[in-house]
Amino acid sequence: MSEVDKWAANGVKFIYPVIVYFDDCFDVEDPSYLLNKEFQRIISEKKVSADYEVKDVVMVNIEQLMRIEKFFAAEKLDLAYLINSYIEYKEEFELNQVFPFNKYIFQEARKVGYELKKTRWFDEVFENLEMLDRKRL
Repeated sequence: MSEVDKWAANGVKFIYPVIVYFDDCFDVEDPSYLLNKEFQRIISEKKVSADYEVKDVVMVNIEQLMRIEKFFAAEKLDLAYLINSYIEYKEEFELNQVFPFNKYIFQEARKVGYELKKTRWFDEVFENLEMLDRKRL
């Protein structure tokens, strides 16, 4: 029996459906909320054994995880803890239901020292936009 299973009360095994994706289009609020809502509807219609508790669907962008991988390696962040605390966070208020996991993990990563720094590419694009704006005036 794995360590995770040993923590479950009365032998109940927790199922954590996680979708890992690459496309930034899924980083907005609605896709995760709508997918989870439909997933929970389907699960409620199925006869799931009392030996299992199926948690909410969590969607995570692989690039986001890669940006904070050093915090996982240094054990400043723990993915299992983040998933569980995110699920609890969503249950606190109705508006939290639409808050994406990626935003949640960055919020938590900032608490342990993560800083999202702009790239050189960002500076170049910004300078070009400023130049185009000045030409229009």
